Amino acid sequence: MSGRRSLYLVPWLAGLQAFAPLTIGVYLPALPAITRSLSTDAASVQLTVSIFLFGLFIGMLLYGPLSDRYGRRPLLLAGIAVYIVASFGCLSAGSIHSLLGWRFVQALGAASASVLGRVIVRDLFPLKQSARVLSLMHLVTMVATLLMPLLASYLLLWVSWRWLFSGLMVFALIWWLAVLRLIPETLHRRADDVGLLRLFSAYRRILSHPRSLGYVLCMALCFAGMFAYLTLSAFVFIEYFGLTPR
Repeated sequence: MSGRRSLYLVPWLAGLQAFAPLTIGVYLPALPAITRSLSTDAASVQLTVSIFLFGLFIGMLLYGPLSDRYGRRPLLLAGIAVYIVASFGCLSAGSIHSLLGWRFVQALGAASASVLGRVIVRDLFPLKQSARVLSLMHLVTMVATLLMPLLASYLLLWVSWRWLFSGLMVFALIWWLAVLRLIPETLHRRADDVGLLRLFSAYRRILSHPRSLGYVLCMALCFAGMFAYLTLSAFVFIEYFGLTPR
C-alpha cells in the first residue's frame, strides 16, 4: 500500500480510537435520567459504566491474538457490527438488567476498534511514523473524552437519553462502512496457533516483569481516579446541587 494512501486512512483509524471514550463520555450526563426512566437506584446505573469497562478489558485481551490468526479486517467489521446491535439493545432496554447486559456486549464490540485500530497502524507504517500516528490517535481519544460529556449535556436538554444510543449507532455504521470500503486487510502472515495457553502465557510474562507491571499500575490508578470522578460527578452536580445537564 502506498504511503499517501496509508496517510489517507489516518483520520479513519483515529476515529476507531474514539469508540470507547465516545461511548463512555456521551453516556455519563444521562445517568440521573436513566435512573429515573428505569425506576432503579444510582448504584445500579453506575454499574453500567463498570460493566462496560470490564467488557472492554475482556475484548482487548482477545482481539489482538485472534486478529493474528483470522485477520484484522474481518474481526473489525464483526466487532463494529456487534457494537451497532448492542447500541440498539441499549436504546430499547426496558430494565436495568437488560441495559447492563447490552452495555457489556457493546463494550466487546468497542474493544475491536480500540485494539485493531492500533494494530493496523503498526502493520501499515514504519516504527517512527507509527509512533507519530499513534500519538495523533491518542490525542483524538483525549479530545473525545473531554468533549463528549459536554455535547451530550446539551443534547439531553432536547432529547431522551435513548437518542444518545441512536447517535452511537449512526457513528458506528459510518465507520463500519469506512472499514468495508477503505481499509484493506493488513495482515500478510497469519499465526497458526492462538490457543488460550499461549495467549495467557504471553500476558503472564508481561505482568511478571516489574517494570511492565509498574507501568500498568500507573495507568490503572490514573484511569481509576478519572472514571470514579466522571461516574459520580453527574449525580453530585445534578441531584445534589440542582444543576441542569447543561
